[in-house]
Amino acid sequence: MKIKTFISIVYRTFLPMAVLSMALSSCNKEFPNILKSFSEQPNYSTGSSKVLYVIADGIRGKALQQLELPNLKIISRNALHSYGSLGDYEDIQFTKEIGLANLMTGVTSTKHKVVDNSLSQIDQTSYPSLLKRIKSEKNLHTAAFSTNEEFYNVVLKDADTGSLAISDADILTKTKEEISKGTSDLIVSHFSEPYIVGLQHSFEADDQEYLEALRAFDTALGELIETIKQRPTYGQENWLVVITSSIGGPAENSQVDNTSYGDNERNTITFFYNPKFSRSLLTRPNSTEIPYDGSAIRYTYGSPAVNATLQDASSFNFDTSDDFTIVFFFKSNITSSHNYPIILSKRDVGFSGNGWNLFLEVRDGDNKVGWNSNISSQVFGTKRVNDGEWHSIAVVVSRSGNADSVKMFTDGELNAFNTANQSSLANNAPLVIGKKAGDGNTSPDFLLSNLQIYNTAFSNKEVAELAGITHVDATHPKYTNLLGYWPGYEDAGTGKLSDMSGNNHHMVLSGPYNWVTFSDVVSYFQPPIRDSFYRMVPNAVDVPFFIYQWFGIIPKESWGLEGKSWTPTLLVSTY
Repeated sequence: MKIKTFISIVYRTFLPMAVLSMALSSCNKEFPNILKSFSEQPNYSTGSSKVLYVIADGIRGKALQQLELPNLKIISRNALHSYGSLGDYEDIQFTKEIGLANLMTGVTSTKHKVVDNSLSQIDQTSYPSLLKRIKSEKNLHTAAFSTNEEFYNVVLKDADTGSLAISDADILTKTKEEISKGTSDLIVSHFSEPYIVGLQHSFEADDQEYLEALRAFDTALGELIETIKQRPTYGQENWLVVITSSIGGPAENSQVDNTSYGDNERNTITFFYNPKFSRSLLTRPNSTEIPYDGSAIRYTYGSPAVNATLQDASSFNFDTSDDFTIVFFFKSNITSSHNYPIILSKRDVGFSGNGWNLFLEVRDGDNKVGWNSNISSQVFGTKRVNDGEWHSIAVVVSRSGNADSVKMFTDGELNAFNTANQSSLANNAPLVIGKKAGDGNTSPDFLLSNLQIYNTAFSNKEVAELAGITHVDATHPKYTNLLGYWPGYEDAGTGKLSDMSGNNHHMVLSGPYNWVTFSDVVSYFQPPIRDSFYRMVPNAVDVPFFIYQWFGIIPKESWGLEGKSWTPTLLVSTY
């Protein structure tokens, strides 16, 4: 999952979304009184507010949006809704159970403690379910129906009325009966078959079995709303119908999206429906083109060359049993090829003696990055890097186990590896970015940024997941292993590269250096994102917040809810 910090470009690009009027409320502030607009009808009181809360497992928003099913199409005309809502965006492996817990407590895993496919560890003492809170605050009558035994017994147990069902058809029957003959103010109706069918087949819109499951769910929604309208007291009641999904489902992505929006299992639906709402569609922001922003030194190889040098030559001398990983971003400013220009090294003279260097070599007509050292044969990347695009380069040296090796990665992919011997890499040469003695090239011209050195050997999976992270901070899983970190972003205009690892290994710039600013979209890179980027569409934790608001309940700050308030747009005729 992705690291979430600051990126200002997100706001400049995506905030102008005038799809509806939204209000962000804190728990201790007054809510917009959306009930006031309905109070003119005869015999109306706040006690006439009703909610049908429909939760379905396995409704993937993108798939549903392609189908335009008849009842949801009608519902959308009077709904604040989204096909791109999120079950969650936290850095955790998302599951159906996490989604259900989010939808019923209004908080995420960090608080409710559900972290896998079991609801047994849910903390309902600190974060009671929606059912329990509504009972304690307003003493409203509640009902709940589900085919999921654990969900029913653990989370829905506080309902006044309810039962387990044997199928979604049974759920429909029981819910309709409660709507017609019961006295419940809140009815929770949990459907599960779309997810079961999707797992057996697929969650693609063109999968016939999954399509039929979605059609059956759409038909059920039509019947439920029609049953509400047939109530003898319907004219004196104010019904909110909430339709959402606990989880989407795995699917093929046509575009690379490294954000939580790109996780199809988090891709849910959310509909807040009332006949007096106008149509408000909340679309997800474009999360496939978040740029990599920053500044970097332009390294040229003239006379004199541009270098960044660590003055303490004793640093980063690795012993015969030391593991380490090097990661950096590289962009060639010219597309011509070069043989043997050194781009990063810790060695007295390039290509000889103790130590190592990374360099460019023409292989199959293009420049590839190579590793040269006294502990192994040369190891090369297999991806062209003189293409004017950014690339992530990683080298993993493993020497503490039974089989010593050196691995080369480009953009997270393992390219090649060689065995390593027991020689020492230690020397009296400093760590240097750029041209090195013995390198005769004069025309290379490149940017190198985000240099990281760790005292551990990343696994192949870790390289794939971590080598594209553009800003390393305390949330990074290998942060405590950092020996040195030189992003360069905040050093623009200075004569140094600051070590942001906290170890004070600052590098000094020399030669006719120039700082270059950039803003480039790179498919593999993972630029930082603020949490608010994921709050531009409804999240699962927002749903309880909306329901509390509907019943006129103002959540207390002490509840610790993590939802935000959404204000629907009302039809002009209701004023």
